[in-house]
Amino acid sequence: MEKLSESEEIVMRCIWDAPTGLGLSDVIQACAAWGKTWKPQTVSTFLARLVEKGYLESHRQGRSYIYTAKIGQEAYLDAQMSSIVNFWGKKSVGALMSAFGRSKALSRDDLKELRDFLDELDE
Repeated sequence: MEKLSESEEIVMRCIWDAPTGLGLSDVIQACAAWGKTWKPQTVSTFLARLVEKGYLESHRQGRSYIYTAKIGQEAYLDAQMSSIVNFWGKKSVGALMSAFGRSKALSRDDLKELRDFLDELDE
């Protein structure tokens, strides 16, 4: 599974988070919640690339297109995590986990959840 650019990942997250498929204007609005104020042509280009890469499918509804995910968020996350572990964890999974634990993006609750998950795997 091909790694997406950060912008493509944001577009995919917007579509994954939506209960139904989204049109171009819906995607633009959802991306704004991520702090992205992209022009319609920019978002349209991202959508076309994602369709071409096989991540999205589009179907015509009236005069516009509705985009839905062909690849689920969990499948993408699993593939990306496997790639990270295979690349960064080759020498030491401990070093990888240490870097993960030092990440400022993780709260104490996140770290506790990670510890609990690792404990479950150990049992």
